[in-house]
Amino acid sequence: AQQQLLVSARKVGMAEVANNVLHNIGNVLNSVNVSAELLNEKIVHSPLDNLVKVGDLLNANKDNLNTFITQDAQGERVPKFFMALADYWKDEKATISKELGQLANHIEHIKNIIATQQSLSGDTRFEQITDIGATIEEVLQITEITEDGVTIKKDYDKLSPVQIDKIKLMQILVNLLHNAKDALDKTSIPDKLVTIKIKLKPDEKLMIEVRDNGVGIPSENLERIFLHGFTTKLQGHGFGLHSAALAAKEMDGSLAVHSDGVGKGATFTLEVPYKVVAKANA
Repeated sequence: AQQQLLVSARKVGMAEVANNVLHNIGNVLNSVNVSAELLNEKIVHSPLDNLVKVGDLLNANKDNLNTFITQDAQGERVPKFFMALADYWKDEKATISKELGQLANHIEHIKNIIATQQSLSGDTRFEQITDIGATIEEVLQITEITEDGVTIKKDYDKLSPVQIDKIKLMQILVNLLHNAKDALDKTSIPDKLVTIKIKLKPDEKLMIEVRDNGVGIPSENLERIFLHGFTTKLQGHGFGLHSAALAAKEMDGSLAVHSDGVGKGATFTLEVPYKVVAKANA
């Protein structure tokens, strides 16, 4: 029964990551759509039709262009039209180049998100050589927490890559960062901050700490927060932090929480064995 629960937690964790991937791709596609609509609007309202009309006018007066441009009322406006057109297209080129650059960035972002998901789903090993700092960067990209005006402060020890279950680690971190984001969404403070700390403890435990300055946790909820089904969210299922705690336990580690109370933020601390990859003898 315990093993079945662990397998279920793992599946829920992967589903959580996949759900975030789809959600974030949807957000990026919205940005792609905005850029595409702007480019389309530029094309629709381009003065090309006026240029065609001027071309027809010049063609109609091709036998006496000099007289037409210097003495005719319509012809006298032609040089000014071309000057205005040059300025317009100069600005339009800058706008289009900017939007095309943003489109390229959005598409690259989507590719990176999909590549991250594929790298997880395609690796069947439970443990793999993992750079903890790089993994956290992947999770930050998946959760897009900085898109909501949240500042991320990083305090990382310089550690060697470790042998760890990367999928479980990402599952835990996705849950913790979403929890921090929800806590910050519920507060009106201007300087929303999440501090992520990576430390090697004296007892050879790898510690990853996620601290936010959000709404905090009432003392009566601290002992229940990892229980299955417990949630304070209106649409929560109460399995996110529970599955994260189970994943930590399955990694021979632990997940703990601390808060000084309502309005004083919260700190989640993950501790797992520090398994450094042994270097082969030369």
